[in-house]
Amino acid sequence: MPIKGAALMVQIWRPMIEDAGFNADAIPKTHDAYYDFFQTVQDRLRTKGKRIYGLGYSMATRDGDSNTLFNSFLIAYGGAGIVTSDGALHVDDKILAAARTALERLTTPYKKGYVPPGAINWSDADNNSAFYAKQIVMTPNASISIPVAQMEKTDQYYKEIISTGIPAGNDGKPVPDVLSTVSAFIPKAGKNIDNGKAFLRWFTDPVRLNGYQKEIRGRFLPVMPAALKNDPYWLDPSDPHRPIAAKYGLILPTIAPWQAYTPAYAQVVLE
Repeated sequence: MPIKGAALMVQIWRPMIEDAGFNADAIPKTHDAYYDFFQTVQDRLRTKGKRIYGLGYSMATRDGDSNTLFNSFLIAYGGAGIVTSDGALHVDDKILAAARTALERLTTPYKKGYVPPGAINWSDADNNSAFYAKQIVMTPNASISIPVAQMEKTDQYYKEIISTGIPAGNDGKPVPDVLSTVSAFIPKAGKNIDNGKAFLRWFTDPVRLNGYQKEIRGRFLPVMPAALKNDPYWLDPSDPHRPIAAKYGLILPTIAPWQAYTPAYAQVVLE
């Protein structure tokens, strides 16, 4: 039973880009220009003697954020059809070119020193920690967990941390985000399956489930789109993060994770 969802977001330190001589409006809207911008920010900050990295890419083999980031790049370069809804694998020249480009665009900045060296060993929490420590200008993250953990620090939450969705493709067309879900499940061999089902029926009542998601500060997206219509909390224009997450995860086009179409892609993710 899906209980909460997430799409890839990007968090950015506003003071750092301003220290580099830019404002938020200067951040490009298309894929390569968007990510290259933060390399320029790093170059300018380094001339001021600041040991800050422009790109907080997660690049560890044990890290779920790494898969999410690679998938986003693969889609941006034309690889969305690597697995179709019938579960079929497609590795034609177009898909292979997209995969190669995605790998090159992720690894080259690392080799050039725009990504922290330790990113190849990060866990899912380490890019958050590097961001809080102000070691990186930005980081792609599969939710708005970074700002909501700082909600009591009102200046950081409302003024200093910027949340954006993924950029458009290099052709200016929107790139669909991958909408993943976190699910509760009842083991088939469970000793009390009927009570498990009863609990899930109780827990996933729309009002109760929405209340749970609000109690965890809107870190994850609702899995019932009606929540956006029934509760102004999700699209509150005074909040700088939740409406952005809702827009990219629940309003704009998204695609399902490829393992939803075949368990074989779950093996790819694992490896």
